[in-house]
Amino acid sequence: MKRFAKPDVVFGLLVLALALVLLVLWIPNDIKGDRVNIVRGRASIGDPMAPTLVGFFLLLSGAMLVLTGLFRPIGKERFSLGNALFLLGLCAFVGLVLMLMMVTGPVVVAIFGAAEEYRFVRATLP
Repeated sequence: MKRFAKPDVVFGLLVLALALVLLVLWIPNDIKGDRVNIVRGRASIGDPMAPTLVGFFLLLSGAMLVLTGLFRPIGKERFSLGNALFLLGLCAFVGLVLMLMMVTGPVVVAIFGAAEEYRFVRATLP
């Protein structure tokens, strides 16, 4: 049981869970299309390809963290309150940045009047 209390193992399990949610739930339900599009015998990369590769690499990284954490000799490192606070702060920072990104686009369009609505200029270059 002490092996599962290591920070590497705990963080690796969290990364594995995130990768599985990304690969099994988020990508198939959010991104339409095939990973590889074949039109008239010509193959091209589809929209879900990049997020699927990211999910696969997250899954691989989480598995490597768990395996190296389990097979490394047991030392004094434990998953502590400091580790949990760091992860919580990191998640809060990423969430704040994502919320800021979602808010600033429509605000900038409203201020500069580039279009009537933000959705009309989402796919255009600045």
